[in-house]
Amino acid sequence: SKEDYDKIDAGDQFEIDLSTIKTGKVSLKNKTKNMDIELAHSLSQQGLEELMAGGKLTLIKQKHA
Repeated sequence: SKEDYDKIDAGDQFEIDLSTIKTGKVSLKNKTKNMDIELAHSLSQQGLEELMAGGKLTLIKQKHA
């Protein structure tokens, strides 16, 4: 949301929790301010597989190994 943009400042450090990414949601933790921001994504199933593998080339290598 627009309000979430106001909660972020230059120099803030973040951690992304990808454990729920398959549900379409991701938690962004602002480690500097100790707060969480819920995010949504619109990645396709293919895009999710590539992200979780670490990239398209890595995914191709894994599938053909």
